[in-house]
Amino acid sequence: MKSRSERIKSRNFTLLELLIVIAIIAVLAAMLLPALNSAREKGRAISCVGNLSNMMKAQMFYADDNNGLMPANIANFMGKGETYYWSRVLFTLDYIKKMRAITVCPSVKTVKAAEIRKTNGTFYHWNTYGVNNHDDDYSKKQETLGNYILNDSGKYYRQSGMKQASQILVLAETSYSSAYTPDQFCAFSITSASAYEGGKTGLHLSHAERMTAGYADGHISLDSQAKLMSSPMKVRSIILNSARIRIN
Repeated sequence: MKSRSERIKSRNFTLLELLIVIAIIAVLAAMLLPALNSAREKGRAISCVGNLSNMMKAQMFYADDNNGLMPANIANFMGKGETYYWSRVLFTLDYIKKMRAITVCPSVKTVKAAEIRKTNGTFYHWNTYGVNNHDDDYSKKQETLGNYILNDSGKYYRQSGMKQASQILVLAETSYSSAYTPDQFCAFSITSASAYEGGKTGLHLSHAERMTAGYADGHISLDSQAKLMSSPMKVRSIILNSARIRIN
């Protein structure tokens, strides 16, 4: 006959005890999941900053080799008879390598984003990183920020004309449209939601209502809506989420 201690050791869990253990595990998982998701998103935001940092470095290297000019677009680039936007210029001239690896913010999970990341996939140049290529208020900002735009067979950011390079928004995250151009990222407007592709694209605050932005001095930051709108650039066209809620 088993002793009392042996009977206690050999006793199985009851169904109630098992349910209690499962419930405790479920509660712990529910408590930890938001923290894990937040950590993942912070990791994606850091990766996004790294992507844009590489692109701003490419712009700065190009400027070092080309009289202090950073390209937005170049007409008849290399005599090819067509306009090349900034990313295609930098990629063609080898300032950006393995472009698809840094094309799309890691937080963007759309079908088109996945297609862009493929080695031979279609390159949708929207929903990637873009250049500030349209500003209705530019003339009003020149006293504060300088005469930093050069239009001469294309559009360039001119370092010699800048008064506050750290405040001049050059590159940023952009939102979705279906347009296609080989190996070119998009252009965006900071003052008009309808400047490009019938209003389907613009600055995209994809990181908890913050946006990765690259400035003319080379620094990268995660900017909030309030910061963008109150900065010397006075941004007036913003997309808050994939549903394209606009401030314009």
